[in-house]
Amino acid sequence: MSMVTPLGPRDESTPSDARSIPCHEPATGRDLGEAHAMSRSEVDEVVARARRAQPTWAATSFEERRAVMRELLAEIVENQPAICEKCVRDSGKTMV
Repeated sequence: MSMVTPLGPRDESTPSDARSIPCHEPATGRDLGEAHAMSRSEVDEVVARARRAQPTWAATSFEERRAVMRELLAEIVENQPAICEKCVRDSGKTMV
């Protein structure tokens, strides 16, 4: 099952001239999908967006940051089995 998951500057959309990096499961050679290969200008755009966002993050209180980080932690814990399964398939290693 091949799935393209674009990550980058265009809010979940992939440019029409997008290049991709194929990903295969090392243990079986099975196709895992593709990763969008960002261009230099796309990387620059993402970095610029992060720089613009940083002052807002810096201005938030410790309590607000903690709430965001706890929400992120909850999402990771909730999705831990799927995250681990994908990491195992991508690395070709066993799950400990």
